[in-house]
Amino acid sequence: LKLARWDGQEWQMITISPVGYAYGSSPPMLSSSLRIDRQGLEMVTFYDLTSADLKLAHIDGDGQVEIETVDASGNVGMYCSLALDDLGNPGISYFDAAHLVLKFAWYQGTRWTISTVDAIGEVGLFTSLVFSLDGTPHISYFDDDRDDLMYASWTGSRWRTTRVDTYVVGIGTSITLGANEFPYIAYYEHGNHNLRVAIWNGNGWQTSTVDSGGQTGLYPSIQFRLQY
Repeated sequence: LKLARWDGQEWQMITISPVGYAYGSSPPMLSSSLRIDRQGLEMVTFYDLTSADLKLAHIDGDGQVEIETVDASGNVGMYCSLALDDLGNPGISYFDAAHLVLKFAWYQGTRWTISTVDAIGEVGLFTSLVFSLDGTPHISYFDDDRDDLMYASWTGSRWRTTRVDTYVVGIGTSITLGANEFPYIAYYEHGNHNLRVAIWNGNGWQTSTVDSGGQTGLYPSIQFRLQY
């Protein structure tokens, strides 16, 4: 696993860690996710295929890498997504392949807290994570048992999960929040090979097709620049 860092004149290649060999596997097998912290330094979470663990790398200004193991409780870390909360603490959503569940790891000052978000069926593939301004985590993900797009948010005491769109949808999800803090999810409708978006309007989910020209929309990304 490598990080490409632009130094103002050229790209610097920083080796983070060997992660194993995944020839013939699906693209998300060797998952990674990047965020920039408040000091302008990179954090990269990744799945280490060799150890089957979820890890987080911190890269300093000199390109030195420090790696910590976040979860080593079996085959964990595929489809990982990294985001920073309102205090700059990292949170990671990811798939636990040993138990076929969606998990969430959150560093809250002194230690990692790990919770199971959804354990109904085989769930937690293609995760995407974002924090709202008050520090609430929001996760989009795929229910592989039912071929549905799912959404989860933290209430302060428990995880609330919702089925957003159904019938062969939800591969390659990406979540962001609008100016009103309502979630928007881009995703691939693999039944009809379309790019779709789901928007929470305060009362329910509105779904629509963005592009239906051929086989379009696999592994989308959605982002807003919020103006406050």
